[in-house]
Amino acid sequence: MSRQLDPRLKTAIFAVAAFGAMFTAVGGTVFGLRAGASIAVGATIGASNLYALARVVRALATPGASRSVASWTFALLLKMILLFGGIWLLLAWHSVTVIPLVVGYMTVPIGVALGSVVSDRTEPPEAAP
Repeated sequence: MSRQLDPRLKTAIFAVAAFGAMFTAVGGTVFGLRAGASIAVGATIGASNLYALARVVRALATPGASRSVASWTFALLLKMILLFGGIWLLLAWHSVTVIPLVVGYMTVPIGVALGSVVSDRTEPPEAAP
């Protein structure tokens, strides 16, 4: 199994990161440093969550790959606990503000949509046996 991600997925992750940087710059300039930092945290959480989900789905969906469904199920459960627990801790400790965090996390659907529109849609070449 190749460890490389699909080029369309790489484009989507790059678009999420690019929009996150752009939203962070604008939010930090217009609304202040705390809002900019909260947007950056939301965008980072979104991009890392997308990357982790892509790795797990690729491992489970690749035909013929040696994998343990139980271990990947545990990885998904751990990912969800870290995602929700981490966001809860950030909000409980007042490390970030809610609305800018959500704005940062909103870079995920924007980046995925844009990444799917501008990415290469040709089929990847088949690997030689």
